[in-house]
Amino acid sequence: MTSPSYRHLRDLPPIESSGKASVLPTDARRLAAWVAALPRANPAVVQEQLRDALDALAAQRLSGGARFDALELLRSPVAEAVAQLEGQFVGATFPLPPAKVRAAQDAERFHVALAHGYRLAAADLCTPTGKPPMLRGGTVATALGRAMHHYGAALAKAWQVYRAPQPGSWQGLHRCHAFAVECGLGSKTIDDPLAGSRQTLDAIYCATLLASLCNPYAHSQAEQEVLWALARAYAPQCPLSGEGGPDALAMIDPESDCGPGIGGGGPDGAAYLDTSRLRADIDHALAHGGESRLRLSPSHGVVVQSGRKLLESVQRSLGQAVAARAEGRLPGGHVLDCVIGMSVLHYYLAGRLDFDAFVRQAREGQIQMVDRAAWTHAGGELTRLPPVPTQVLDQSLHGYRVAWGSDAQARARVGELVGLSLPDEPDDERDWMVGIIRWLRYEEDGSISAGIELLARRAHAVGLRGLNGRGDDRPPLRALALLPLDGETGARYLSQEPGEFDGGEIEILRPSRLDGAGENILSASRTRLGLLHNGGDYVLYGTSASARESFS
Repeated sequence: MTSPSYRHLRDLPPIESSGKASVLPTDARRLAAWVAALPRANPAVVQEQLRDALDALAAQRLSGGARFDALELLRSPVAEAVAQLEGQFVGATFPLPPAKVRAAQDAERFHVALAHGYRLAAADLCTPTGKPPMLRGGTVATALGRAMHHYGAALAKAWQVYRAPQPGSWQGLHRCHAFAVECGLGSKTIDDPLAGSRQTLDAIYCATLLASLCNPYAHSQAEQEVLWALARAYAPQCPLSGEGGPDALAMIDPESDCGPGIGGGGPDGAAYLDTSRLRADIDHALAHGGESRLRLSPSHGVVVQSGRKLLESVQRSLGQAVAARAEGRLPGGHVLDCVIGMSVLHYYLAGRLDFDAFVRQAREGQIQMVDRAAWTHAGGELTRLPPVPTQVLDQSLHGYRVAWGSDAQARARVGELVGLSLPDEPDDERDWMVGIIRWLRYEEDGSISAGIELLARRAHAVGLRGLNGRGDDRPPLRALALLPLDGETGARYLSQEPGEFDGGEIEILRPSRLDGAGENILSASRTRLGLLHNGGDYVLYGTSASARESFS
């Protein structure tokens, strides 16, 4: 009786074809001659011929061995073609122009085509009931390993350009591994000259899962290379099991076309990944390492170096993924107003005052009535940046997953500050939530999906000025006073200046106004701040609980 996992292995999704496929010579000698004759001086022609060759191979009825051998001959020139395509989008500025997007998609499709081909070769190498034949188990394992490698590489190409992966990539990865486990091949080690290493099939699979859990959409292309190095190094230390412990993350079942699930519990038959070793090593490196390059060593002779900021981001991604299992997410569907960047958010929090007027009003300690009807005529860069309508896709206690139209592409970037507010609220009654963009993904319809980590549910505009007592105090800088989230104590201030206010006496400026009891709130106060967190783009300072000021 044929097993379900074998049927799923053979059940390939529809393969996108160029429509030019012809019969490809599959005799090893003739195919080697065809590969040798490729006009490598003309990369565009080579890419087209290789696409046609893979289409032809997918359409032909071949034995598993013949298909595997043909793919092995085509694999190296395809890798060269992918490397040439990568030169068009690796290191490019985002958002990408259409030509560079097509280059990235072509590179991804090459990997998917190879993955589908090796997957079909593995299935055809087996008996009709789905059993690897005697003395051919190693070839089946190699074909499965090649397929999983290329599915992972296809996902990596999508992540590099911050786009959704091609449909079928995750499902193909899951199904190849599920069949390998059923056949007892998960712990089988295979050689892969293209990957440059010997790995078990379990490690190939877990490396892609770990890379996904590290949230590649939150990192630059160079940082994603470090993520992959971490994932491959720690994959053997992060085993799969059928039960989820406190550091385990639910895996989506092989029937899905999604990455690791991070909701509360998994479907029947879900596997779980134990990430405790990786998280413990990151915690140790952050606690005992320096401020620049940190070293992690998952096993003897294996060392991965990373910057502190990257490891802090990975630590946050893995921690949030674990927490999300118990916390869950709520559906969205509603629309919020969003402003992007410190300058714009400060402007709205200050009652649509530019920073010079804000500081002047704070120092004079008097109320300046603003003609609200004149706002739209005031000119200046900030008045030309109205709030962006933002669709909430889902949310949790710690943040939102949102979608923006293409008009937000020029301003949205990972690490940027955002303000979120209910639309149609009067400005004098509007509260702005403050968050940080943690990841971005460009969608096929031109919109952007983003993950926003919530820093505060309410905030106020302030100015921070360092005092040195010598009469040459520096000018005030824009900052936000964040009202504490649940369980937090002490006042917190968000600034763009690392080290500017750490430990020294500072003056906090805010416009003078009347509270509900009619008492005047002082326009300036002095305190000392300590550095809480340096996120690179923005720096968080705080006071002790005893020095906390009220911003209600």
